[in-house]
Amino acid sequence: LLGIQVANEVKIGADRVSELIQAVKEFSYLDQGSIQTVNLKTSIDNALVLLKHRLKGGVKVIKEYDPDLPEIEAFGAELSQVWINLIDNAIFAMDGEGELTITATRDGDGVLITIGDTGTGIPEDVASRVFDPFFTTKEPGVGTGLGLATVHSIIVRHGGKLDFVTGPTGTTFRARLSPKLPDAARGSEGGAGQS
Repeated sequence: LLGIQVANEVKIGADRVSELIQAVKEFSYLDQGSIQTVNLKTSIDNALVLLKHRLKGGVKVIKEYDPDLPEIEAFGAELSQVWINLIDNAIFAMDGEGELTITATRDGDGVLITIGDTGTGIPEDVASRVFDPFFTTKEPGVGTGLGLATVHSIIVRHGGKLDFVTGPTGTTFRARLSPKLPDAARGSEGGAGQS
């Protein structure tokens, strides 16, 4: 009986390592600084794999992906950085306990990605500053105040829009992205978000 339990634990560990290696391979492929066709479902799922250690405990992940979600033209590593920052912030806002809801749907000819948490929301006096560089509500040494500023600049660089809705039952960030990069971004491959 002990042997079976050990074998199961080894298999779970091996599966986890394999999952991490695949996500890192995808991430490193995207980190070539060039324009790519990005599958958003895969991009978001890889961010979840990389943050799996933060999801342990009381965080329930709910994913709702449009089965016909189109691929988009993007700087893949930058978008991965967006999802990692938004998911990590959502987990922090819930203090490691609650529901993380991620949706990916069509939005006209583009896409809408939402990442929501069931935390206590963003206070009104803070909400207008969340995208400001070096502004953070986290303790010193925990946050730099660059995460949301970087996320915002990446989305804007991709010709998209980032906003959020918040209240006492949580916050949802909404990223709208176009299917094609704007011409201005094409001339600056490998630029924004590479800090």
